[in-house]
Amino acid sequence: MKDNLNAWKDLKIICNRSKLEVDERRPNVMSKAVYTLTKGQKRWICECIIHLKFPDGYTSNLAHCVYMKELRMHGMKSYDCHVFMQKLIPVAFREMLPGPVWSVLTEVKNKAQVELSIVEAYLIEEIDLFTSHYFEPQILCKQNRPRSNDDLMMNENRSQWSIFNHLGQASGTSKKRWLSGSERHIIKMYILCNCGVVMPYYE
Repeated sequence: MKDNLNAWKDLKIICNRSKLEVDERRPNVMSKAVYTLTKGQKRWICECIIHLKFPDGYTSNLAHCVYMKELRMHGMKSYDCHVFMQKLIPVAFREMLPGPVWSVLTEVKNKAQVELSIVEAYLIEEIDLFTSHYFEPQILCKQNRPRSNDDLMMNENRSQWSIFNHLGQASGTSKKRWLSGSERHIIKMYILCNCGVVMPYYE
């Protein structure tokens, strides 16, 4: 299928797409397709993606894939693409695209059998979730994938106190501040109530 000026001129003869016909006053200019976004709409979507917050481990930081100068996204992983297409497109494009275009992008994969397409996608997702319970423990899947902030490397300098042995790593740059009196009291009570090492010092 060709998408050139001659093909657009043929629309007037063989198709009923008056909005896509070539304007006789500007014969060399093709009209904008209904599924394309304006520069302002692209900027709005990019800004929304930068400020999106997801649960821990749900997806990577999509803000790192947004390039505002180009109003494009690069470097997305395969799972990030699935999240973007299945979860974000239905919300972001609903008010921007015509109803027929939006519904096809978000729900319909097989336009000949719409209901079957939706049911098939649901069954595949359920089967994938069910079979993942029977994988070997060393195989990472949705059920046992560690959170993005978990640090699986064993630290030789780990504390002997059980309440300070949780695996993890910093999720951002460190900041210093003074604890308030109530915060210090809460920390002391938590240690006294949850750490067995201090049991001999209760009296």
